[in-house]
Amino acid sequence: MAIVIVKNKYQVVIPQRVREQVGVEIGDVLEARAVKGKIVFEPRSMVDRGIAEGLEDIEKGRVYGPYRTAKEAMKAFQERGAGAPSEYQPGRDLKLARRSAAGGAGIDHRRDASKTRWGRDVG
Repeated sequence: MAIVIVKNKYQVVIPQRVREQVGVEIGDVLEARAVKGKIVFEPRSMVDRGIAEGLEDIEKGRVYGPYRTAKEAMKAFQERGAGAPSEYQPGRDLKLARRSAAGGAGIDHRRDASKTRWGRDVG
C-alpha cells in the first residue's frame, strides 16, 4: 500500500509502482471521482470531436471510397447529392472559397497592401 501526502494546491504524486501497474504516463488524462468516500482516478482517452465523429461514421458503416483520383471522389460526392458543383474546377472553387472566407460573394475584404506596413496603417 502506497501512502501519499496532499501538497499545497491539493496536489499528490502517484507512486511509481502504481503508475507502472496502471500504465499512466506524463500528459495522460485522468478522470477524478469521489466514490463512497474515496478518491478514484481513472485513465481516460481524449479524442478530438472531429476524429470522434469520423470514428463513429466508420463504426456505423458510413464510409465511402477509396478513390483513385480527386475527380472520382468529386463524382461520388455529387452522386450522393451533397450539393457539389457540376464539374470540379480548381481555380474557380478556390476563388469561391476565398470569397466565402472573406465574408461575401464577390466582395474583396482584403486591405490595400500599399496602405499598411507591418500590419499597421501608415496613413
